[in-house]
Amino acid sequence: ILSVQLSNSGLKVSKIILGCMSYGSPEWQSWILEEEESIKHIKAVCLSSLPLLNMTPYLNLKVYSNGLSKVILGKAIKQHNLPQDEIIVMTKVCPTSHFHLSVCHTHVHSGYIFNSVKKSLECLQLDYVNVL
Repeated sequence: ILSVQLSNSGLKVSKIILGCMSYGSPEWQSWILEEEESIKHIKAVCLSSLPLLNMTPYLNLKVYSNGLSKVILGKAIKQHNLPQDEIIVMTKVCPTSHFHLSVCHTHVHSGYIFNSVKKSLECLQLDYVNVL
């Protein structure tokens, strides 16, 4: 799989990534895959040499299956002993619980960002994410 360098970071990432929005609980949306099937998908992607897992929940909103997708990704990484130095985990921070109502987000400060990342790392059971 072709990879590209991510800006000036020196980090090489796959051109194709796995998004985790469809993993979690069908109670959230009918098209969401349950945990067992989600973990199978994540393992298959990692075995296929696609090294980038795109974990993109809006952290404090718990938009993706109320945060369950983060927990499932963390479980899959741990269950299958996926070395963190061989995968790339991405996430994002959303500044407000009403992000869809506002174009200008004004309540983001460094403490908020650090707290969001800390909560995400706890759910993922990881020491770091590669891209924020």
